[in-house]
Amino acid sequence: MGISRRLKKYLIANKISEKSLSEVTGISMTKLKSSLDGNRNLSFDEFELILMAIDEPADKFLIPKKMKY
Repeated sequence: MGISRRLKKYLIANKISEKSLSEVTGISMTKLKSSLDGNRNLSFDEFELILMAIDEPADKFLIPKKMKY
């Protein structure tokens, strides 16, 4: 599961609407919805804006890939 899907699940669980997140972050609804639906990648700046808006650390949504040795 990618960052966008984890963010979407978080929003649903915390009853945060995409519209309100869009308004707080300044990310257009089109871009935000497309990203959360997995049709476009969030930019780092967008991810940062979302984290500030929901007051959560990045590591809550990041899962490191397994290293091959």
